[in-house]
Amino acid sequence: MILLYNSVHEQQLHSLEEVKVMDVKDAITLMFMFGMFILALLGYIKKK
Repeated sequence: MILLYNSVHEQQLHSLEEVKVMDVKDAITLMFMFGMFILALLGYIKKK
C-alpha cells in the first residue's frame, strides 16, 4: 500500500515538473512572438 502511494506521488511530482518546463517554453515562445510583433509594429510606424 505504501509503495503504491509512493509511486503515484512520484508520478505526480514528475508530471508537475513537466508542466513547469512546458510553461517556461510557452512563456519564452509567447515573449518571442510578442517581441517580434512589437518590432514589426515599430518598423511599420517608422515607415509611415
